Amino acid sequence: MKVKFVLLCEGISDSPLVDVLRSLLIEAGASAASGEPVAVTGTVESKIRNLLTSTPELDLVFVHRDADSRDPQPRYDEIQSGALAGGWEKDLVGVVPVQTTEAWLLTSESEIREVAGRRNGKTPLNLPNHSEIERTADAKGRLHEAYMLASESTGRRRKAVAKSFGSRRAALLQRLDINGDVCKLNSFARLRDDIRAVVAEMASRPKETPDVDSDQSQQASD
Repeated sequence: MKVKFVLLCEGISDSPLVDVLRSLLIEAGASAASGEPVAVTGTVESKIRNLLTSTPELDLVFVHRDADSRDPQPRYDEIQSGALAGGWEKDLVGVVPVQTTEAWLLTSESEIREVAGRRNGKTPLNLPNHSEIERTADAKGRLHEAYMLASESTGRRRKAVAKSFGSRRAALLQRLDINGDVCKLNSFARLRDDIRAVVAEMASRPKETPDVDSDQSQQASD
């Protein structure tokens, strides 16, 4: 079963989530998955309306919205109601990191050191425990701090490293291990469960078959 999807993301910097979603779809049972990120401003409803106009042939839509709090449910409700108001009637999955997307990137110390160019560095990164990550309001700030510590940079190089944070964040997102410690976070576990459920639902639906009577009629008229 092939799945064609679109990720409506909050910003272009979150586009690498497409690779994560593709991997999760394959893991869930899709034989193939192809998707593109769409980063536009506006409400969920307006994004869905624009999507239906520009890309109508889709199996699945992912909508990415940071929870911006410890309780993700209001975001899930916002995504669901916005999609319905926008006219989307097919499968939909919310991508709702708690509290922000950077929280997922705080789960791998080795990857942070890798993208910082100090794979074997020993400087403590002061990362929060996994049980504390989703309580961290400023995960982006904690990730930036950890990245700078991991770089072990000083002077002019430190300024250059600081400027590269955006691209290194994107690299971390693209390299996110769907079987790694990020699975310990409730928000990621929910995303995985939701994807498994929607793929199972897709697989259970009867396949469309050609109308035999109409085909025979067409052959007779020929």
